[in-house]
Amino acid sequence: MARLTAPGTAARGVRLRLTPWRLRWGCGASYCPKRTRAGRARAARATLSWERRGMPVNKGPYTVYNAGKTLLPYSASFCQTPDYKLGMLTWTGGDPMLTSSWTKKSTPIFQRSDANGVYGPGHASFVRSPGNTETWVVYRANSSAGQGCGTTRTTRAQKIGWNSDGSPNLGVPVRTGTSIAGPSGDS
Repeated sequence: MARLTAPGTAARGVRLRLTPWRLRWGCGASYCPKRTRAGRARAARATLSWERRGMPVNKGPYTVYNAGKTLLPYSASFCQTPDYKLGMLTWTGGDPMLTSSWTKKSTPIFQRSDANGVYGPGHASFVRSPGNTETWVVYRANSSAGQGCGTTRTTRAQKIGWNSDGSPNLGVPVRTGTSIAGPSGDS
């Protein structure tokens, strides 16, 4: 099992690191809280121009499994800017602790929508609907370009689709106040 961490400083930026964990004796659960760190490896660092707005950042990853693929959406660029967004790594096989086992998508998978008044959408997670027929992205964003990463960010959710290659299609961030149908199976 690997845990993802985001060490770094403003000078070096924030990079994704994979950290393997060993379960301690007596713990059979895959999410046992009593784990010990056994080393770490860099999965990615902010090398693309859209990942470096304000400060080079790759952080806050969330593992998504779909159509036989292991995907790792992550937040990129500094959250103090309206250009905080989501990028994605795809595991290509081999040792997941090696950077060479991951391919980085060259463009963001989710980003600001000036037309919808959504700025800095990032730090996302993905959940299944209660009816288990839909996938939703849950993320934080601002309603104005100058709000940064303080207390003005709100939590938002919207249904996503899937591209033919099995990667998520998050669409465009929806304006707050927009009525959308609730998740399937939600009563």
